[in-house]
Amino acid sequence: AGFDPVLQEGIETKDGNVTLMGGFGETVDYDHLLAEKVDFVVSAHTFEHIVDPRMTLERLKPHLAERFDFVIEVPSSVSMVDQVRMDQVFPQHVNYYSPASMAALMKPLGLHLVKSEHNFRYWGGTQLLFFSNYRSASEPPVGVKLASVMESIGLFAHAIDIAQKQLRHGEYHSRYAFGAAQMLPILAYHMGYDYFCETISAIIDDNLARQGLFFPALDVPIVGSTDTTVADSQIVITALDSSKALVQRAIDMRAMSIVSPVGIL
Repeated sequence: AGFDPVLQEGIETKDGNVTLMGGFGETVDYDHLLAEKVDFVVSAHTFEHIVDPRMTLERLKPHLAERFDFVIEVPSSVSMVDQVRMDQVFPQHVNYYSPASMAALMKPLGLHLVKSEHNFRYWGGTQLLFFSNYRSASEPPVGVKLASVMESIGLFAHAIDIAQKQLRHGEYHSRYAFGAAQMLPILAYHMGYDYFCETISAIIDDNLARQGLFFPALDVPIVGSTDTTVADSQIVITALDSSKALVQRAIDMRAMSIVSPVGIL
């Protein structure tokens, strides 16, 4: 059984033994959805979107078996802070978790952290956390200190300031953003919308579905690489999670200068 807000509230579909219901963790009808108590729960990139995760867990608690496991995948606040990726703070995510804060959230359910793994190739660092109320804990949960967060905010602001100065320096045929990433508007916000629109001629992206379109509040067209002359131009990487590939692509296209707003690749 599962639920997802992609479906409208209360809408139910069945495929064999699988039942899927539309709704949020705060509102879904567990009594109707679950025929028996569950001993395994998996949640992938959901908890960062939940306004009140503790209330959500409390509603689920009566439907959990005596022995159960809980697997959660969420973006890693540890990686975000360590890598100075404050551009990953955006409105869709209302909570940010470390293994320690997630362990504190799970403690009222009698759960403890058994194992965690990080995937640094996804969003700069996503974490898979395995909780159980009966298996042996194998590692202490890692947390994030406020001082580290404040330091990361300062370093990020400094990096953006340097990128702005680099984009002002030199004479180029044009200046392009490379990558119409989902979170490009967040990066443009930190750089300044007016500054971004005045500086960048176009956003290069070879996804045909994006070409000819615009981001909200950004008067900069999205174009394909074949529609631009990059050889004598300056490139700013704006799909930061694809920086490695895009830097190499910009080199192959003979860009004269490449700017990365945040230094880690």
